[in-house]
Amino acid sequence: MKKEEKKSALVDIANLKKELLMMRIRSSSRETIVAKDYKNKRKEIARLFTKINSNKKAAKAQI
Repeated sequence: MKKEEKKSALVDIANLKKELLMMRIRSSSRETIVAKDYKNKRKEIARLFTKINSNKKAAKAQI
């Protein structure tokens, strides 16, 4: 994974976390949110973190 890809993944993670926070705030104010969207955003964050961390392991294995 190149540095640019890693940075873009981290930016995506930050944006998804902001969206999740806004969804939680809306939920606490009794607005309806789509649970499927919430779950999908959480899964996407996990996928991005897994992608970043697996590349860290691969880099350490090469050293």
